[in-house]
Amino acid sequence: MAKQWQSPSIEFDFICYLFSEFVSADGFTKDFAKKGDLDWHRVLGLIHHHRFEAVAKRYVEKCPEGAPENFIDQVKTIYKQKCLKNLQLVGYLNIFRQLFEAHDISFIVIKGPLLSQALYGDINTRFSGDLDILIDQEDIQKAHELLLEKGFTPLRQEGFEDYVRLYFWSQKDLAYIYENQFRVEIHTRLEVNHALFPLKMSDWDKYTQMQVYGGNEYRIFKDEIQLIYLAFHGTKHLWQRLFWLLDVAQLSKRFSAEKKAGLVTLSKRFKSQYAFKSALRFADCFTEGGLLKGDTKALEPFSSIYNDYWMRDDIAIREPESAAKRIMKRFCYRSYKAYYFRGVKVWAYDFASMFFLPGGNEFKFAKLPYRFRWGYFALRPVLLTKRILIRGKSL
Repeated sequence: MAKQWQSPSIEFDFICYLFSEFVSADGFTKDFAKKGDLDWHRVLGLIHHHRFEAVAKRYVEKCPEGAPENFIDQVKTIYKQKCLKNLQLVGYLNIFRQLFEAHDISFIVIKGPLLSQALYGDINTRFSGDLDILIDQEDIQKAHELLLEKGFTPLRQEGFEDYVRLYFWSQKDLAYIYENQFRVEIHTRLEVNHALFPLKMSDWDKYTQMQVYGGNEYRIFKDEIQLIYLAFHGTKHLWQRLFWLLDVAQLSKRFSAEKKAGLVTLSKRFKSQYAFKSALRFADCFTEGGLLKGDTKALEPFSSIYNDYWMRDDIAIREPESAAKRIMKRFCYRSYKAYYFRGVKVWAYDFASMFFLPGGNEFKFAKLPYRFRWGYFALRPVLLTKRILIRGKSL
């Protein structure tokens, strides 16, 4: 049984109101601020975290009576800064297009300004912090060398010198930064696990389309794949930024109920049917104002997200953390992932192999003489610790 939803604050209710009114056909027709006094400084923090700058700007233009003047000025100033950065991203994207096309590297633009243009008709509605580009696994080393030649610095440099081929194969994406201001992530797959959201280069023509912007053509996902991927991406990250859910709500309006039912079958191919169906229900709940109406029944599938994430104010605003705290959190997460997701399962299998399984199992453990099995079994914690230190990759 899901816990009854209780909003963490009236400021979060305001963010929910911005969501529902932005995607409605009528737009902002009423003033939420008149319902009570808001902590406008906290509202700004939530707007920044959930990337609602363009949404907030539209609100202050339509309903300026309830918001203080300094809040309106800050929203407009932040919006202009975000627009400038988005224009810079588009400029860098054109540079990447020229660079990769000159060296026969095909790529897909993931999200970013082009998604904003496709969904909202304006690149300055959806803001991104960096560029995400998907390329074929076979082109990753060539792309890496090109970026180094152009002055980009890898953000993760360990493993380049001695294990180049293994490093490129093991990484889902490579992140680069240019002059400490522009960041790009080159993806070779959309998930670490190849079985999740599989999209091979042989499928690109089937699942992508060309989008024209600024007189240039870019390859992006078709609407069907875009919607499934956005649902998968947001669910994986617990919808930490509500604009991801806003994208799903906006894109889903292009499909009829029958077409959405058909997309469930397609989502099964990408191992994301649960994420897809739950994201659509979640977006509908926000679009119809279910949170503001106290519609607890509609929230039952998402109670863990509400109770574990948004009910905590410190996580909702994302206060800056010290480097030591980030390292400790990362170490704890890797420990949990290594030991509980894979380590304990393998360890239990090894234990069973000692007594019940004949030789020839996939771990080749039962082939060992019995006198050596206990030593290998005792060595397993050391191997798991090594797994943590090398970032959860296979040994």
